[in-house]
Amino acid sequence: MEHDTYILEQAAEIVYSRPEQHGEPEDTFDEIAGAWSWYLGVDVSEIDAAIMFILMKIARSKNGHYDEDNPADVAGYAENWARLEEEKSTIRNVTNVIPRIKRRARRLRVRFLRREPIPTNCVRLKSLALLGKEGERDA
Repeated sequence: MEHDTYILEQAAEIVYSRPEQHGEPEDTFDEIAGAWSWYLGVDVSEIDAAIMFILMKIARSKNGHYDEDNPADVAGYAENWARLEEEKSTIRNVTNVIPRIKRRARRLRVRFLRREPIPTNCVRLKSLALLGKEGERDA
C-alpha cells in the first residue's frame, strides 16, 4: 500500500467495513446530533456532528495530543460528512418533487370527478386510459 493513499484507505475501511462496530454512519450521527441537541438546548444536525468530530481531532492535535490515527479519523469523518450532505440533497430533491406530484394528482382527480378527459400525454396515463377502454369493451 502506497503512503499517499494509506490514510484514505484506512478511513474507507473504518467507514465502510465496520458498520457492526460503529453502526451505520447516518444512524450514528443522527443519534449523536439528537443527544447533543438535547444536552446543549440547540438544534445540532448530523452534518454539524460530523464537522465537530473533525474539529475535535484538529483541536487535540493542536494541543499536543497527536495520534497517528488522527488523519485517518479526520478523513473518515469527512467521508461521513459527504455522505450526510448527499443524503440531505437527495431528500431535498424528493421533497421538492412531492408538491408537484400532489398538484398533478389534484388536477387529475378534479378532471376525473368532472368526467373530463384525462390527458394521455404520458405513457403510464395512456396505458391506464387504454386499460379503461378495454374494460368497457369487455363489459
